[in-house]
Amino acid sequence: MAFLKDYEFKGSGIVVESAYHAITELQVQKRLVDVPPPPDNSRDDGLTFGFQRENNEIEWKAGNIATLGVSVWKNADYRNSNSQSIGYVGSAPSNKFIAGGPNEIFRCFIEPTSSLNYTQQAYNYLATHEYFSGSQPA
Repeated sequence: MAFLKDYEFKGSGIVVESAYHAITELQVQKRLVDVPPPPDNSRDDGLTFGFQRENNEIEWKAGNIATLGVSVWKNADYRNSNSQSIGYVGSAPSNKFIAGGPNEIFRCFIEPTSSLNYTQQAYNYLATHEYFSGSQPA
């Protein structure tokens, strides 16, 4: 599983067309309870307004949360030959020596009882992320 998408070296204007993007980091954290809103003493209820808003559940809702990192190669042949990746898209690459890409944060809920494994669930999430809009599955 992977995506083909143009990759621009951050701030350089250099673009690798149809670069091969694949998940290389998938960390799952189990959040046992919802995170309470931060205190706001200016409000009668003492809680920050809007913290637990819809479409922001990944920030506060209990569940199994995956944080993903995506490495980028020129193409699938380079990936399959164990060549060095040309970049990384995500918030915290473990390999600090590869070129940094867009500072995207890829986080999603993972369902342990799903018939799909964690990696498949992660790719399904990435397919809906704005960064991968217009990409092709590889």
